[in-house]
Amino acid sequence: FQYSDDIFGADVASNMCHYAPYNQDFPAHQAALLSFWDELGIPHEKEKQLFGSSLTIIGFIVDMERMSFSMAPNKKLICQISDFINSHYLRHPLRDFQCLAGWINWALNVFPLLKPGLCSLYLKMAGKSHA
Repeated sequence: FQYSDDIFGADVASNMCHYAPYNQDFPAHQAALLSFWDELGIPHEKEKQLFGSSLTIIGFIVDMERMSFSMAPNKKLICQISDFINSHYLRHPLRDFQCLAGWINWALNVFPLLKPGLCSLYLKMAGKSHA
């Protein structure tokens, strides 16, 4: 699985290989990919080479043991919603609605069945162009 410049995959926990440049054992597929990147001269950082049964990926916790996705605590999302609700504006600019819709749409990647709840927000923005 690849998302932007992040690559994710699965491997058997016992299938580990030593990757000499980092002096650390990695899942075999990950070690092979790092070696391939070395051959091509593609830079990478040790701190970004994560593996395990539970990882945070683009702000979502992916737990392979529980076979679940959940949202990591996200103070910025809560602040965006709170700021929108508690704003001094009687009428919010279109840009505020668009920003809020983007944040909520991202959050609902974990809860796709709730996405229809965004319809009223998108309806509110429909046909408007002044941000």
